[in-house]
Amino acid sequence: MEKHNNFLKIGVLSLCFIFYLSLSVQAKPGVPLTPKSKSKALSYSLVGTLAPVVIGIPFLGHGKEIGATNNIVGLTLGSLGLWCGPGMGHLYAANSGRLVSGMWIRGLAGVIAVSSLSSLDILDNDSNTGPVLGFLLGSTVVVVSTIYDIATTGKSVDRYNEQHGFGQLTLQPHYWPNQQAVGFSSTYRF
Repeated sequence: MEKHNNFLKIGVLSLCFIFYLSLSVQAKPGVPLTPKSKSKALSYSLVGTLAPVVIGIPFLGHGKEIGATNNIVGLTLGSLGLWCGPGMGHLYAANSGRLVSGMWIRGLAGVIAVSSLSSLDILDNDSNTGPVLGFLLGSTVVVVSTIYDIATTGKSVDRYNEQHGFGQLTLQPHYWPNQQAVGFSSTYRF
Protein backbone atom coordinates (compact mmCIF):
# COMPACT_ATOMS: atom_id res chain seq x y z
CA MET A 1 0.00 0.00 0.00
CA GLU A 2 2.86 2.36 0.85
CA LYS A 3 4.42 1.75 -2.58
CA HIS A 4 1.23 2.80 -4.37
CA ASN A 5 0.85 5.89 -2.19
CA ASN A 6 4.36 6.87 -3.25
CA PHE A 7 3.35 6.39 -6.90
CA LEU A 8 0.34 8.62 -6.31
CA LYS A 9 2.49 11.32 -4.70
CA ILE A 10 5.01 11.16 -7.54
CA GLY A 11 2.21 11.29 -10.11
CA VAL A 12 0.53 14.32 -8.56
CA LEU A 13 3.85 16.14 -8.14
CA SER A 14 4.80 15.36 -11.76
CA LEU A 15 1.51 16.73 -13.07
CA CYS A 16 1.92 19.89 -10.97
CA PHE A 17 5.46 20.31 -12.29
CA ILE A 18 4.33 19.85 -15.91
CA PHE A 19 1.55 22.40 -15.35
CA TYR A 20 3.99 24.83 -13.73
CA LEU A 21 6.41 24.56 -16.66
CA SER A 22 3.68 25.10 -19.22
CA LEU A 23 2.38 28.37 -17.81
CA SER A 24 2.77 31.42 -20.00
CA VAL A 25 4.86 34.12 -18.41
CA GLN A 26 4.19 37.78 -19.09
CA ALA A 27 7.32 39.81 -19.70
CA LYS A 28 7.79 42.95 -17.66
CA PRO A 29 7.96 46.21 -19.60
CA GLY A 30 11.43 46.68 -21.02
CA VAL A 31 12.27 42.96 -20.94
CA PRO A 32 12.75 41.68 -24.50
CA LEU A 33 10.75 38.67 -25.66
CA THR A 34 12.62 35.65 -26.93
CA PRO A 35 11.62 33.38 -29.79
CA LYS A 36 9.88 30.12 -28.95
CA SER A 37 11.46 26.77 -29.75
CA LYS A 38 9.73 24.07 -31.81
CA SER A 39 11.55 21.29 -29.99
CA LYS A 40 10.52 22.69 -26.60
CA ALA A 41 6.88 22.94 -27.71
CA LEU A 42 6.98 19.37 -29.00
CA SER A 43 8.55 18.21 -25.72
CA TYR A 44 5.79 19.90 -23.70
CA SER A 45 3.12 18.18 -25.76
CA LEU A 46 4.77 14.76 -25.62
CA VAL A 47 5.61 14.89 -21.92
CA GLY A 48 2.22 16.40 -21.08
CA THR A 49 0.54 13.50 -22.87
CA LEU A 50 2.77 10.54 -22.04
CA ALA A 51 3.85 11.27 -18.45
CA PRO A 52 0.36 11.08 -16.89
CA VAL A 53 -0.47 7.99 -18.94
CA VAL A 54 2.75 6.22 -17.93
CA ILE A 55 2.38 7.30 -14.28
CA GLY A 56 -1.23 6.06 -14.26
CA ILE A 57 -0.47 2.58 -15.62
CA PRO A 58 0.88 1.11 -12.32
CA PHE A 59 -2.41 1.97 -10.64
CA LEU A 60 -4.49 -0.11 -13.04
CA GLY A 61 -5.40 -3.76 -12.82
CA HIS A 62 -4.66 -4.53 -9.18
CA GLY A 63 -8.25 -5.51 -8.42
CA LYS A 64 -9.46 -6.32 -4.92
CA GLU A 65 -6.09 -6.54 -3.21
CA ILE A 66 -5.50 -2.79 -3.39
CA GLY A 67 -8.93 -1.42 -4.14
CA ALA A 68 -10.90 0.33 -6.82
CA THR A 69 -9.52 3.72 -5.80
CA ASN A 70 -6.20 3.00 -7.49
CA ASN A 71 -7.96 2.06 -10.72
CA ILE A 72 -9.81 5.38 -10.60
CA VAL A 73 -6.53 7.24 -9.99
CA GLY A 74 -4.86 5.47 -12.92
CA LEU A 75 -7.77 6.13 -15.27
CA THR A 76 -7.96 9.76 -14.16
CA LEU A 77 -4.25 10.37 -14.75
CA GLY A 78 -4.36 8.70 -18.17
CA SER A 79 -7.50 10.61 -19.17
CA LEU A 80 -6.00 13.93 -18.10
CA GLY A 81 -2.87 13.18 -20.11
CA LEU A 82 -4.87 12.44 -23.25
CA TRP A 83 -7.26 15.34 -22.69
CA CYS A 84 -4.86 18.19 -21.80
CA GLY A 85 -1.37 16.98 -22.68
CA PRO A 86 -1.32 17.30 -26.48
CA GLY A 87 -2.14 21.00 -26.22
CA MET A 88 0.70 21.90 -23.84
CA GLY A 89 3.00 22.80 -26.76
CA HIS A 90 0.33 25.14 -28.12
CA LEU A 91 -0.03 26.74 -24.69
CA TYR A 92 3.75 27.27 -24.63
CA ALA A 93 3.46 28.99 -28.03
CA ALA A 94 0.68 31.25 -26.68
CA ASN A 95 -1.97 29.57 -28.85
CA SER A 96 -4.54 28.84 -26.17
CA GLY A 97 -7.29 28.65 -28.79
CA ARG A 98 -5.78 25.47 -30.22
CA LEU A 99 -5.41 24.04 -26.70
CA VAL A 100 -9.08 24.67 -25.88
CA SER A 101 -10.45 23.42 -29.19
CA GLY A 102 -8.40 20.24 -28.95
CA MET A 103 -9.61 19.67 -25.39
CA TRP A 104 -13.23 20.11 -26.51
CA ILE A 105 -12.81 17.68 -29.40
CA ARG A 106 -11.09 15.03 -27.26
CA GLY A 107 -13.51 15.57 -24.38
CA LEU A 108 -16.65 15.10 -26.48
CA ALA A 109 -15.17 12.15 -28.36
CA GLY A 110 -14.08 10.57 -25.07
CA VAL A 111 -17.58 10.94 -23.63
CA ILE A 112 -19.01 9.27 -26.75
CA ALA A 113 -16.50 6.41 -26.49
CA VAL A 114 -17.06 5.81 -22.76
CA SER A 115 -20.85 6.07 -22.95
CA SER A 116 -20.89 3.67 -25.90
CA LEU A 117 -18.66 1.26 -24.03
CA SER A 118 -20.89 1.40 -20.97
CA SER A 119 -23.98 0.53 -23.02
CA LEU A 120 -22.49 -2.69 -24.41
CA ASP A 121 -24.51 -5.80 -23.61
CA ILE A 122 -22.07 -8.68 -23.22
CA LEU A 123 -24.80 -11.35 -23.40
CA ASP A 124 -26.54 -10.01 -26.53
CA ASN A 125 -24.27 -9.78 -29.57
CA ASP A 126 -27.04 -8.55 -31.89
CA SER A 127 -27.61 -5.24 -30.08
CA ASN A 128 -23.93 -4.30 -29.81
CA THR A 129 -23.41 -2.83 -33.28
CA GLY A 130 -24.27 0.76 -32.29
CA PRO A 131 -22.20 0.85 -29.10
CA VAL A 132 -19.21 -0.75 -30.81
CA LEU A 133 -19.36 1.78 -33.65
CA GLY A 134 -19.76 4.62 -31.15
CA PHE A 135 -16.74 3.43 -29.18
CA LEU A 136 -14.62 3.02 -32.33
CA LEU A 137 -15.65 6.45 -33.63
CA GLY A 138 -15.04 8.21 -30.31
CA SER A 139 -11.70 6.56 -29.62
CA THR A 140 -10.52 7.16 -33.19
CA VAL A 141 -11.32 10.88 -32.90
CA VAL A 142 -9.41 11.03 -29.58
CA VAL A 143 -6.34 9.39 -31.14
CA VAL A 144 -6.43 11.51 -34.32
CA SER A 145 -6.92 14.74 -32.34
CA THR A 146 -4.04 13.81 -30.03
CA ILE A 147 -1.71 13.15 -32.96
CA TYR A 148 -2.84 16.31 -34.75
CA ASP A 149 -2.24 18.56 -31.73
CA ILE A 150 1.20 17.10 -31.12
CA ALA A 151 2.14 17.32 -34.81
CA THR A 152 1.06 20.95 -35.22
CA THR A 153 2.93 22.48 -32.28
CA GLY A 154 5.58 23.70 -34.73
CA LYS A 155 2.97 25.75 -36.62
CA SER A 156 1.94 27.48 -33.39
CA VAL A 157 5.58 28.28 -32.63
CA ASP A 158 6.08 29.66 -36.16
CA ARG A 159 2.96 31.81 -35.80
CA TYR A 160 4.14 33.14 -32.42
CA ASN A 161 7.64 33.94 -33.71
CA GLU A 162 6.22 35.62 -36.82
CA GLN A 163 3.74 37.73 -34.81
CA HIS A 164 6.49 38.92 -32.48
CA GLY A 165 8.98 39.79 -35.21
CA PHE A 166 11.35 36.86 -34.91
CA GLY A 167 12.71 35.59 -38.21
CA GLN A 168 13.90 32.09 -38.81
CA LEU A 169 17.62 31.53 -39.17
CA THR A 170 18.73 28.21 -40.66
CA LEU A 171 22.26 26.93 -40.98
CA GLN A 172 22.89 24.01 -43.33
CA PRO A 173 25.97 22.18 -44.56
CA HIS A 174 26.70 22.98 -48.19
CA TYR A 175 29.08 21.82 -50.95
CA TRP A 176 30.24 24.24 -53.65
CA PRO A 177 31.34 22.09 -56.62
CA ASN A 178 33.08 24.92 -58.54
CA GLN A 179 35.45 25.60 -55.65
CA GLN A 180 35.41 22.01 -54.39
CA ALA A 181 34.75 23.37 -50.94
CA VAL A 182 32.58 22.27 -48.05
CA GLY A 183 31.01 24.81 -45.72
CA PHE A 184 27.82 26.14 -44.30
CA SER A 185 25.14 28.29 -45.87
CA SER A 186 22.76 30.34 -43.79
CA THR A 187 19.36 31.72 -44.66
CA TYR A 188 17.20 34.13 -42.74
CA ARG A 189 13.46 34.20 -43.34
CA PHE A 190 11.35 37.14 -42.25
